[in-house]
Amino acid sequence: MILEKAFIDTAFWIAFLNRRDQFHKEAEDYFKVALQRYKILTSTFIVYETITFINCSLKNHQLAVDFLDRIEEAQAIGHINVLNVTDGIQEEALNLFRKIEDKDLSFIDCISFTGSIPKVM
Repeated sequence: MILEKAFIDTAFWIAFLNRRDQFHKEAEDYFKVALQRYKILTSTFIVYETITFINCSLKNHQLAVDFLDRIEEAQAIGHINVLNVTDGIQEEALNLFRKIEDKDLSFIDCISFTGSIPKVM
């Protein structure tokens, strides 16, 4: 039985996908457990940020395309729910972004930390 929801952010996806990432093994191990224990969520913005990083920073277009395909497949069989960022979530994230001038968070991070998003992985 799934006990709670867990939101996967860009850093987690990158560690999971990039075998050279220092946290790759931990991300792989945690993801296997998370599939059994949590309802896995991510957002369209996180997917877009992840494919952009993979394509532009890792210079691996095929991995970015493979990630998109895997996300679509996982969503189709109910393993992952990709959330669309609604106007309400976006407004909440913008308000949070305005308040965090001393933090090193992106707008996408702020979306992840809105009250509408559960536990972040």
